[in-house]
Amino acid sequence: MRKILFLFVTNLYFAQTNETLKDFKIDEIKMGETVASTNAEQKIGLAENIFFKELTYKTNKDIKVNQIQLRFTKDKVLNKNKYEILDILKKNFGDYYYTFDNYYFYRKNLQKALAVIDYVGGVKDSQIVFHKYEPEVSEKIDEFTDTKYISVQTSGWDDVYINMNNYYRIGFKGVESKELRGIFMTISTKNDDWKFIENLIFLNDGETFELAAKSDREVTKDGKTKEFSVVLLTKEQIDIILKSNVSKLRISGKSNDDVVLTTFVKESLRVLNEYMNK
Repeated sequence: MRKILFLFVTNLYFAQTNETLKDFKIDEIKMGETVASTNAEQKIGLAENIFFKELTYKTNKDIKVNQIQLRFTKDKVLNKNKYEILDILKKNFGDYYYTFDNYYFYRKNLQKALAVIDYVGGVKDSQIVFHKYEPEVSEKIDEFTDTKYISVQTSGWDDVYINMNNYYRIGFKGVESKELRGIFMTISTKNDDWKFIENLIFLNDGETFELAAKSDREVTKDGKTKEFSVVLLTKEQIDIILKSNVSKLRISGKSNDDVVLTTFVKESLRVLNEYMNK
C-alpha cells in the first residue's frame, strides 16, 4: 500500500496557508493565531469536513500557531480529490517550480512561501502539514582563541533535492575573530559515489558569480560517500542572494548538479546576516 504524505511550508507570512485552509472549509484555527499557553499538540475534530477528520496544531515560544496538520477522513479521499487539492494549492501558492518522481515543490515567492507535496509509501496515515520555518541562532566562543562561532538551527529544512536519493544540505555559519568576520556557506552530501565538489556557480535573477570549492571526503559506516565543503561569502554576494526573487546554485565536480536555494536556505542566511549586523 502506498503512503502519501503532504508537506506544505509557509515562511514569513501566513496568507498562503490561511487562504488554503479557507478553501478547504477550515476556520477552526489559523496560522499565526495566538492561542492559550501550550507547547503540546492540540487536536480538533473536523466532523463536518469532507476532506479531513482531524486537525492538530502546535505553537512556538510566543504561543502563536506555527504548525497545522490535517488528517484525511479515509484513504480514498486523497486519491479521489487529488486534482481538486492541487488546484487549491496552485491558486494559493502558484505553479510548482520543481518536480521529480512523486515530489512536487510549490512556491508563490521563494522569499515568502514554499509548498512541497511529498509522496512516500501508503495511504493510511496520509496528511497535510503546514509549517512555519523559524530558524534559531546560537553562538559559542572558543576561549583559547577568542573566536565566536554563530550557528543557525535549521532542523533539517535546509535539504535541497536533485532526486529521491540525491540531495545537498546547505547551511550557514558565522565567524567573528580578530582576523576574520564573515559568513560561510556549508554544503554537505551523502551518496553512493563521489561528487568531488570543486566549483560553485550562483545564479540570481540572471546575475551570476562563481566560487572555487574543495570538499573534505570520507566513507561512512554504511559504505556511503560523504563530502563537506565550506566557502566564504562576501557582503555583496549575500546581498545579491537575499534580494533575488529566484536563486539557483550549480554544484560542479565529477558532474553538475543544479539546485534551487529554497525559502529555508535563504531564510537561514537572512536570519544569520541580520543577527551578525544588528
